[in-house]
Amino acid sequence: MRLLVCHTCWSWVAPQAGNCPECLHPLDPHVPDPPLERLQQTFGDYLLRLSEVRWERVQTPNRGTLLSTTQGLMFLPFLVTNPDGSCMALQDESRWSVWRFWHGQHRARFPVLPQAADAPFDVVQQFLDSPGALFLPRRHIVRFHTRARQWSFVRALGGVVRMAPLSPQEEWQPAWRQLMAQQAEWQTLITL
Repeated sequence: MRLLVCHTCWSWVAPQAGNCPECLHPLDPHVPDPPLERLQQTFGDYLLRLSEVRWERVQTPNRGTLLSTTQGLMFLPFLVTNPDGSCMALQDESRWSVWRFWHGQHRARFPVLPQAADAPFDVVQQFLDSPGALFLPRRHIVRFHTRARQWSFVRALGGVVRMAPLSPQEEWQPAWRQLMAQQAEWQTLITL
């Protein structure tokens, strides 16, 4: 399966009939990604890790880390690097995965997030190096719901993104509170 970055909804997707399945915009595999400077402006700078999550989707990686940036939220999937350099998703343990049978021949790759707030972390490079990643610009998030250990992000462009936190509530709740304290615009969307 070939994944491309949609430059409209910022999802790594498998095109369907030449369109992004998330926002339905046309995808041309010959159009290069925007320059790194534009991506840096779009994504912003790393702020903090919110939680390990499971994203409710089937065709692309569903387990990874949700982090916040100065411009929105970013999902970085947990990937396994094959000996030939290709990547494969480390899916949720409840699903069958080639990983279970071949783990000795692969190397798991997880986003290495900085521990200190001033430590460098290149969100653009992490996004580009992580097939299956997603960026949710803050300006595209219309509503945020929490219900029964599930987070739903309603977007202006694309469908609803549903994620379940896998980290304990004692870890993710203070992280969300810290994000709301750092960026007041989140306070109108989030109720914990």
